[in-house]
Amino acid sequence: MREGRTDSLIAEQTPFRPLMTRRRLLQSFVLGGCASGVLVPAIRLLAEETNKTSGEANKTSPWPYRNQVDRFILYSNHPLAIADQVHQEWGQLKSDVEELLQVDCDRGEYHLVLFDQEQTFREYIQHYFPKIPIRRALFIKHRGPGIIFTYAHDDLMTDLRHEGTHALLTEACGTLPLWLDEGLAEYFETPREQRFAGSSHLKETRWRARLGQMPDLQRLESTQAMHEMGATEYRDAWAWVHFLIHRSQESRDLITAYLSRSTTVGTDYRFHTQVSTVFSDCRQEFIAHFRSFPVALER
Repeated sequence: MREGRTDSLIAEQTPFRPLMTRRRLLQSFVLGGCASGVLVPAIRLLAEETNKTSGEANKTSPWPYRNQVDRFILYSNHPLAIADQVHQEWGQLKSDVEELLQVDCDRGEYHLVLFDQEQTFREYIQHYFPKIPIRRALFIKHRGPGIIFTYAHDDLMTDLRHEGTHALLTEACGTLPLWLDEGLAEYFETPREQRFAGSSHLKETRWRARLGQMPDLQRLESTQAMHEMGATEYRDAWAWVHFLIHRSQESRDLITAYLSRSTTVGTDYRFHTQVSTVFSDCRQEFIAHFRSFPVALER
């Protein structure tokens, strides 16, 4: 995948034991900074400076523009010609996630801070998050609504869909296994009409399937830290999510059933043991699933 694109940080456990999403490790000394207030000022700043009606400017606020639709609130430091497009993309993503995964995404509030220029974005992140590596987009959650920080760029909608998936699933389902959280975000970051057969991961996954290779789900499930997540792990996480969602209704039910009770499922739950209850020969099914492209029909 594209190197250096995004980073996300979810820090909602007590005591602080952050779960980090995306492919960059935030070192342990950075995580310790969460407890000492690295995140809190920015969260408070956002909460204190955005109490204005939709679309109105506030001369005392660094967020002069605020645009809200339902539970999604868009903040910016400049007039937004693409505000309607952003809201439309978010609404479509929320609808897709809810419909496909059977989750309720109306439990929380979602915030997007969108800067007009990369330099302004970098200066803000460096000021409020000095120890976090800067990427094109950041999703941060800390004892309150999650916030996506980014700036206007060519792949904005891709980043919005990816980080937005993290935000939606965090509110709806709590903390998910790393491979599943990233696999779902990789799946939904692709435009809706291309999700079945248009992912950048498909070509290599299909090639490997033709060689009779299936990613090791058990190894993926053992991945606990971001430094263990490289390009291969992101590709394989996407492949397993795609396979489970599209191979059969029974395999999709493995994901939806898990998400429906993710907050109560113990840490000993393992997908790699559950897939054997759906497929007598999972390897054969997986390989057949990806070998069939592009003639396979979307289910």
